[in-house]
Amino acid sequence: MVKKEPKYRMIQKELQEEIISDNYICGDRFYSEAELCTRYQVSSITVIRALKELEKAGYITRKQGVGTFVSQPRKEKIVKFSNIEDSSTKQDVINVLSIEKGNDPYYLNKLNLHKSEYYYKITRIKYNDSTPYIYHQAYIPHDYILDSHVPLEKFNSIYRRFRHDFNIYLSEALFRETTEVIFPAPETIASQLELPDKEPVIYQLKTMKHPKNGRILEYSETYKHWHFFKTEITHQNF
Repeated sequence: MVKKEPKYRMIQKELQEEIISDNYICGDRFYSEAELCTRYQVSSITVIRALKELEKAGYITRKQGVGTFVSQPRKEKIVKFSNIEDSSTKQDVINVLSIEKGNDPYYLNKLNLHKSEYYYKITRIKYNDSTPYIYHQAYIPHDYILDSHVPLEKFNSIYRRFRHDFNIYLSEALFRETTEVIFPAPETIASQLELPDKEPVIYQLKTMKHPKNGRILEYSETYKHWHFFKTEITHQNF
């Protein structure tokens, strides 16, 4: 008989995925205990245990009387990205614009796919309150999309899709990420992020690889509004 996974552990894993997949950055306010109790319909004891595990792993920091904030997973990263906006009074919303089939040789190469294969491009915008600040394009190999015809909102979280459809946790994937500043922002991106003329944009490229079989799971291109970008470099044992 297979032992059922404890509820707190399931909550911990889902929240861990959400922290990474929804582009949280260091310093963002996280859910309160009351919000999580309502969301999962569990006792505060279960929620507190899940939060303690997340804190132990370095994903969150809890401050008594203040709240819970996103931290960085110590075992994975040294560079921390901090949001300079006050996110405590704002709501983040993800809008999936499209999912398109493609076979551009450039992206086939990025995904290590044969020229006879194809991928799906998922385009999303993330809003802070009503301000667009992330324009994200993810390229996924065709065999990692079960059904491209489901409602677009099913792709709000690509991490969740991988977990639900393939039992793959992208938080455990190997990855390489680069970050640079583009000035001025490309016209199409400036329009999507509502940037004035001749303003910069943060440009990030990320490749995620399966830790066991080496398959490329996702290649993504992300543009971030510069108002929402800040870096802090800290030794992992600081």
